[in-house]
Amino acid sequence: MRNRASSLSLLMLCFGLFVSINSQSNELKATNDEDCQGIVFKQEEVSRKARITNRPAPEYTPAARRNRISGNVVLTIVLCRTGKVTNAKVVQGLPQGLTESCLDAAKRIEFEPAEKDGQPASVKVRIEYNFDLF
Repeated sequence: MRNRASSLSLLMLCFGLFVSINSQSNELKATNDEDCQGIVFKQEEVSRKARITNRPAPEYTPAARRNRISGNVVLTIVLCRTGKVTNAKVVQGLPQGLTESCLDAAKRIEFEPAEKDGQPASVKVRIEYNFDLF
């Protein structure tokens, strides 16, 4: 009987951790207030690729620096034909506020929209930010 209670407790603890991890990752996925309307192309489908003119650097948060966090944050974003960065999704994140810092920096990217058949076009791109203390 005691073994069953221990097993049940362990199972409940694991389930709680799973729910906690999943709720955190879902929060990071829904980061933008705005979506790009219309067709979103891949880079190879447009006649002229989007040209990034200003890519702000994310802040290395004090907590991440103190805890010597390093690694990469990978995002997918849409460079919308309207000139706005939308639909940001986290592919790979880091703790201590680094992922959020990258999302903020990505939203401030300035670019010339891609073109397809002479018209502004929206494209989905993958961007990576590297954090290294050395």
